[in-house]
Amino acid sequence: MRIPYPKPGASKRFDEIAATYGADEAMKIAFRLALQDWLTAYGPTSPLCNEPGYAVGSKHLKTTKSIADHVMTAVTARIDPLGHRTPSFIAQRICLSAMTTYLTA
Repeated sequence: MRIPYPKPGASKRFDEIAATYGADEAMKIAFRLALQDWLTAYGPTSPLCNEPGYAVGSKHLKTTKSIADHVMTAVTARIDPLGHRTPSFIAQRICLSAMTTYLTA
């Protein structure tokens, strides 16, 4: 999966982490925190994004992070009731949703 970096100035939260650790390490940290927070709080009304809800930069974080089966099943039921999407498509939506929620909080 490829998760877009936020554009500088798009997220005060990200900019603060990047000022201390640099953009690449900040993206790893922000993604880890975002996914952890989103998965912990996940419920039937949790936001799901098709696109990033933040202004994106030109770089992307590449990840192979796995998502718990029960979350994948629940999200798939919400956004792909006919089951035609790939697991990577579903996981991408989860990761985009997590980053958007984290960066816009």
